[in-house]
Amino acid sequence: MRQISGYPLWVGSVADIRDLRGVLSAGIEAVVDLALNEPVATVTRELVYCRFPLVDGAGNSPWVLRAAVEAVAGFVRAGFPRSCSAVPG
Repeated sequence: MRQISGYPLWVGSVADIRDLRGVLSAGIEAVVDLALNEPVATVTRELVYCRFPLVDGAGNSPWVLRAAVEAVAGFVRAGFPRSCSAVPG
């Protein structure tokens, strides 16, 4: 995972969410999962977990894509302590 400079936002891969201990030790409290072709992540009750099944490239439903962007933007605007967007791959 890597933090977006100046924001309480981390970007990671599917492998990162599988390391739940690493996610929790980084202080992340919300996960936005964008991977259609991966199984749903198993997370703890303490984490906020949002899943938007997107594919790489074209072919995503515009409303699902918009909802994913708005969810992440909403966490950032609300000053959510730390959130992570797990991107496919």
